[in-house]
Amino acid sequence: MTKLKLINMSVLSAIVGMSLVADAGTSDTQVVNVSLTTYSTTFDPATFRSGKVTFIIKNEANDMVHEIRIVKTDLPLDKLPLERDGSVDEDSTQFTTIASAEDLDPGKSRAVTVELEAGRYVYFCNKHNHYLIGMRGEFHVQP
Repeated sequence: MTKLKLINMSVLSAIVGMSLVADAGTSDTQVVNVSLTTYSTTFDPATFRSGKVTFIIKNEANDMVHEIRIVKTDLPLDKLPLERDGSVDEDSTQFTTIASAEDLDPGKSRAVTVELEAGRYVYFCNKHNHYLIGMRGEFHVQP
């Protein structure tokens, strides 16, 4: 690939990234920063209200690929249906997938915008053993 094409791709990538953040910043959209590290996940802010939410998801781990899946369910956090390999069964009818960002390499980010209703949600990384090791949690969306 030529140097000019690489520069053009970098500029385009930066513009797309800025437009995602600009779109996320509209007055009716809440922005939640999600940090994925080695076997832990944090949301900032940790509480938010129902409506349009943009999750800015960043893999801040140095050493591994992560993903995040947000589902609506009444199941206990540690009782999601599993596949034989210990990963969560993503095709289960016992929850509804609301959002996901898969295969985030270290240092990479992705923005996902969804409309959230009030209620309880569960999130988890579904990479090999990450859910079982404890890379999971829940949050409640306020009306």
